[in-house]
This record gives sequence, C-alpha cells and structure tokens, in this order.
Amino acid sequence: THVPYRGAQAAYQDLLGGRVDFFFDLSPTARPQIEAGNARALVVSGLTRQPTLPDVPTITETGVAKLDLESWFGLFAPAKTPPRVLERLRADLETVIASREVSDI
Repeated sequence: THVPYRGAQAAYQDLLGGRVDFFFDLSPTARPQIEAGNARALVVSGLTRQPTLPDVPTITETGVAKLDLESWFGLFAPAKTPPRVLERLRADLETVIASREVSDI
C-alpha cells in the first residue's frame, strides 16, 4: 500500500513506530538513522554500492529488480530573484559544498 508522506521525518516516525514496514529514502536523510541504529539499509538503488554504505547491496545484486535510480538535487530561487543575489547564492553554495562537513558525506 502506497502511503504518501510530506517528508522523511513523518515517514521515519511511522517506520520507527511500527506503522509501516519499509520505505525508500535519500541517503543524506537515511544515513543518520542508519548510523544511530534506528533503521537498517536493505538495498541501494544505484548500479554500484555507495561508498558510505559499502556493506549494503544494490537492489540489482539482490535479484529483486534491475534498477538504476539515482537522485538529483537542485538549488532553486524565485524567478524574479536579482542577478546579484543569484550570484551570492551560487558563491555560498560553492563554499558549502567545498566544506569538509559536506564533502565527507
């Protein structure tokens, strides 16, 4: 049964509360739950294993499905955002992505 959620936090509440058996999530929000021992990663959806979860097989490896599903993220701003603000956002994003806290994820 498909249960739509408005974000991972509500889904984790139901998973940890035993109201759902499993769900798909993005690795950045799943990893803290996995590392805390609250959730167990069963498979990853890409063609190769994730370096941060080397012991978790791909869904293709398990024989369940032949799947190559990777996520992408975009940085968005309102359409009428001034160019100088967009440039500042781009520069700040570059700084954040280059930071050790993010690059180690």
